[in-house]
Amino acid sequence: MTAHFLIAGAGIGGLGAALALGQIGCQVTVLEQSAVFSEVGAGLQISPNAYKVLNDWGLADVLTQTANFPQMLQVRDGLTDKLLGQLTQGATAQARYGYPFATLHRADLHGLLLQAVRQLSNVSLHVSAKVSEIIESNQQVTVKTEAGESFTADALIGADGLWSHVRQHLSGDAAPRATGHTAWRALLPLSDVPPELQQDKVTAWLAPDSHTIAYPVQQGKMLNLVYCCENDSNFKGKKTLQPAYLLPEQLSKSLKNLLKIASNTQLWTRWDLFDRPPIASSAEMFNPAHPRIALLGDAAHPMLPYLAQGAAMALEDVQALAMSVQNSGENLPAAFQHYAQSRWQRNAAVQTRASQNGVIFHAKPPVSWARNAAMGLLGEKLLDMPWLYGYATPVKSTF
Repeated sequence: MTAHFLIAGAGIGGLGAALALGQIGCQVTVLEQSAVFSEVGAGLQISPNAYKVLNDWGLADVLTQTANFPQMLQVRDGLTDKLLGQLTQGATAQARYGYPFATLHRADLHGLLLQAVRQLSNVSLHVSAKVSEIIESNQQVTVKTEAGESFTADALIGADGLWSHVRQHLSGDAAPRATGHTAWRALLPLSDVPPELQQDKVTAWLAPDSHTIAYPVQQGKMLNLVYCCENDSNFKGKKTLQPAYLLPEQLSKSLKNLLKIASNTQLWTRWDLFDRPPIASSAEMFNPAHPRIALLGDAAHPMLPYLAQGAAMALEDVQALAMSVQNSGENLPAAFQHYAQSRWQRNAAVQTRASQNGVIFHAKPPVSWARNAAMGLLGEKLLDMPWLYGYATPVKSTF
């Protein structure tokens, strides 16, 4: 495969695309707008569908040196701390889906991908390369950067995230929508949290207008903590949380105490959450009017983090894209069309479910009472999602 790709963005999706395309022999040039290759954020959940992709790229061994492998997902009432339901993970998930659930720091996964990409001689990496102009011709795409550099290749992949310049070039559509939700994130030394949270498990607390997620990362050295809330007018303009206005008084004592640990040590970072409506057609990932440009990940289908699938969908996109390219006989427009057609409906379903989860997680009585009763009655059947976790990128091609 001799095709040459430009990739805008060097996040998880962009580096994943560089690795997957590089492994099938393509020449790849990655353009990252920041001055250094880095990943912001905190923890990341890698479900079996995403773990399979990383395994296919040969990263399973290095993942085990960094990741945690939770044995259980527990869902609790954020007002009473009552256990509502749980999903066995660990060996059970491995047996059911062929791959485990894993949790790790987002920067650790980014670092693993960057290390793997740097081992490929057919991939070049450029920082301080923010896209300023895109010029299309029949056979090539040229990207000019704000620094005055120019890069030309056979095709361009937009992996430049929520505020994608490549997407804007393709569609000129409206900016992502503000959801009114905010995620407050913190990393705590595991030794600083209550003993019951030092276990290898994911815990979720559901409460009116908010929910909280906690799980170990960095092989048990740290606890990733995320407090998601809506209608947070009390926090407007603030970059850190303080105990005085941290939480509604009705939350359980144990949950408030956990969150105040982070507040007292000034560890919170604020992330206002944006998304787009669920993707409506394959044209939002590949528009035939721009036959040598495709989008993946948040550039195409940003979603709320309430299904823990944002990174997973980007990785699945990358795998499908690389397989379509490999099968295309270097007919890149056909490869992009096949890729987009194979992916858009799944991405739309995940976007929809993530948005629905926000409503379910943050429900008030009496809806929350019905939610809790259903979770107690159905247990793992409600929390397990074979349609999501058992997915394998289709290999069938129309070429």
